[in-house]
Amino acid sequence: LICLAVVPAVFEELSFRGFLFSALEPRLRGAGSVVATAIAFGVFHLFVGGTLAIERLVPSTVLGLLLGTVALRSGSVLPGMLLH
Repeated sequence: LICLAVVPAVFEELSFRGFLFSALEPRLRGAGSVVATAIAFGVFHLFVGGTLAIERLVPSTVLGLLLGTVALRSGSVLPGMLLH
């Protein structure tokens, strides 16, 4: 459970909604940052065990939109970690 759920949630949220989001926010503002990080999140989840899983793009991007919106509204990555 820790390896498959907790660790990915913490590191992905810190990477996408923490580091990347805060780097893009001054340039893209609000919704633009959410969309950009959601697309990056979706693309990141395409590669599974050395294979391309294209069917994961849309659900992962939609989840990225949700998590990005939560991060934008809350101003924190912690709620996203819990949702992830």
